[in-house]
Amino acid sequence: MQLDALSELLNHNGFNTTMKDGNVRVHSGWAVLPITIKHDIAKDTLAVTYNQTGQLLCAIAFVIQCFMFLGAGAFFSAGLAGSVVFLCAMNVILTDSAAKEIRQHLRQIAIPREDTQSI
Repeated sequence: MQLDALSELLNHNGFNTTMKDGNVRVHSGWAVLPITIKHDIAKDTLAVTYNQTGQLLCAIAFVIQCFMFLGAGAFFSAGLAGSVVFLCAMNVILTDSAAKEIRQHLRQIAIPREDTQSI
């Protein structure tokens, strides 16, 4: 299946997709990271990927900052930093859930439907 046709099919089925750099990008909302669907030529499969590295580095930085604020006695600032850590963790969890849904949808597209007529 061509990625252009896949993008149109996913748009028709309710996903917000765009083409970027020859890949399909799925945007699910503000709390979910963009998910990229690439065609792996060597394996002749579709790969569903998303970048969690930035979110995890952000979470680690804010955990360190949270403990620095706690050590300084700035409890309100520590609470704000902890909220950002929670938001980063929820972004990763929601993105993983959305990627599973897209993978399931791609499997359903790839499975040919059999005729159930009996002879």
